[in-house]
Amino acid sequence: MNKLKFLTQEQVESLIDSIPAVGERNLRDRAIIQVLWTTGLRLAELLSLPEAPFAREGLKSLELSIVGKMQWRRMIYFSPATIKMIKAYLAERESDSLELFD
Repeated sequence: MNKLKFLTQEQVESLIDSIPAVGERNLRDRAIIQVLWTTGLRLAELLSLPEAPFAREGLKSLELSIVGKMQWRRMIYFSPATIKMIKAYLAERESDSLELFD
């Protein structure tokens, strides 16, 4: 049986840093990797995140209730660093979708 291999913090940071912090798509990709890494969200949960809670002025951190597998509800914490990356993406975003990542 294959053993799972996890990325180290340095590897994830290197991955994020390898994406230029310029342009809507790059900022989106950086934010997605940061969110997945820091929250443990599943892909379907990530794609269903609403934009509204992240659009508030002065937001430093955030806890959201997420409905995941088997309709289980759990709280997810978004750190200041994660919020900062999401805000950078939203500042460049041209879509008016209700989902955060479309």
